[in-house]
Amino acid sequence: MAVPPTQSLPSVMRAWQYLSTHGGLEKNLVLNQSAALPPHDDNALGKDKVLVQVLAASLNPVDYKLVELPLVGRLAVKTPACPGLDFAGRVVKSAAGTATSEFPVGQLVFGRLAQPTSFGTLEDYTVVQTGQMAKIPEGVSVQDAACVGTAGLTAYECIVPNVKGGDKIFINGGSGGTGVWGIQIAKALGCHVATTCSGKNVQFCKDLGADEVIDYQSQNVVEAVKKGVSESGRKFDLVVDNVGTLPALYWNCHHFTNVRGKYVQVGIEGSLHTIVDLVMRFLWPGFLGGGKRKLQMLTVKGSRKDLEGIGEWMSQKKIRAVTDQVVRMEDAPKAFERLKTHRARGKVVVTVSSKSKTKQAGSSRFVAVHLDKAPYDTQPPGSYFHGSHKKHPSALSESHAIPPGGLRLADGGNPLRPRVHGEVGSDMHDGFLDCRKVGSVGRQVCHESCMLKKDFNQRTQGIRTPMHGAESYEQRRKQMLEREVGDYGRWSS
Repeated sequence: MAVPPTQSLPSVMRAWQYLSTHGGLEKNLVLNQSAALPPHDDNALGKDKVLVQVLAASLNPVDYKLVELPLVGRLAVKTPACPGLDFAGRVVKSAAGTATSEFPVGQLVFGRLAQPTSFGTLEDYTVVQTGQMAKIPEGVSVQDAACVGTAGLTAYECIVPNVKGGDKIFINGGSGGTGVWGIQIAKALGCHVATTCSGKNVQFCKDLGADEVIDYQSQNVVEAVKKGVSESGRKFDLVVDNVGTLPALYWNCHHFTNVRGKYVQVGIEGSLHTIVDLVMRFLWPGFLGGGKRKLQMLTVKGSRKDLEGIGEWMSQKKIRAVTDQVVRMEDAPKAFERLKTHRARGKVVVTVSSKSKTKQAGSSRFVAVHLDKAPYDTQPPGSYFHGSHKKHPSALSESHAIPPGGLRLADGGNPLRPRVHGEVGSDMHDGFLDCRKVGSVGRQVCHESCMLKKDFNQRTQGIRTPMHGAESYEQRRKQMLEREVGDYGRWSS
């Protein structure tokens, strides 16, 4: 990956900040256009920190739950403060005299901040410990990398140390940020996965790889799990509770887990009743009627090794980021509003960089492609095509400036009757781009364009009669493509 030259740092930056969380964090956020950068001199950075330009950030419930606690929130973070832990960005400075070969200036990185701080990730620049980040692997977009952070690491640390291939895992809450990663990580390890979600997300969880899905809206979860185990004759080796609103799940887990099984609690509501119940789980001995399975309350640690493990699986297409919604930096409070509905399917992402052209997820149909020759020779070299694909969560949703010659139409430039070159690692690889020697971004663009091509083929498959002025089936398909392009933004230099 080419490393751009060192950039001069601005004296101020944009940052979403709050002084109070009364009435909700999202109602108190103010976009400060002239906020001071976090301390980033040599003393502040030391030997283990770097200054990162944040390109994208994803949000988690902890970003608002902690600071909204009446007393703890005020003590935990000094205000004015910027929320956010998860990020993907570019290294822009390290301390003078420190080894920079591992994370040189210009290196794209992703990860999470170790703890809530006054300088979070909803700002243009933040300081990150090198042990809390990793390089973005080839084939992984900045936006997808930003989705890992807290949720990805939580799922990884819940599952990877506690199971082996062939084990059986129950994940309570499979369609949220952590559950989405958990299902995929468990399947990548070769485990059998059962999970819960609402009725509308059942197919979504199955598509992620879940072998069994329980609709908590129409079934009693505890009884459904017991029944499933009774019918299969095989108990679970691990329970991961991402929700924390169903105490009966823990108190009854000995009925559907093995003797050596473990119950890992991740999510928990902040009600007094829930907190009291949690304390009882740890203090009430099993021989006196308490819980009969080992209980772990997970606090995500985060490490470069774990991030690299997740990144490697993403680059190998074994797991993928799932984005529920993408919002602009200017609309960050709306991201918190979406998160608080508890209906987000996957991650809510904020595009932070002012240079980013990321659009709202689902706003258009096509990915961004930079070509040195536009279709049918109708546009000059270097033209751009903007957009994202609403049917595929992994589709790119930001414009990637690929140098002219780096990505081109194959064999004459007819996107409707293509020849495709290069390995993409997808059974959808029937798209129209020549992806030889184009690097990670080019391969990703090619991969996503292949999906678009397949989708377009399916929607036009039955068309055989020409449109007005079209002399052939191919011309009609071309006209339909141009019509869709016209609806969502035409080619522009």
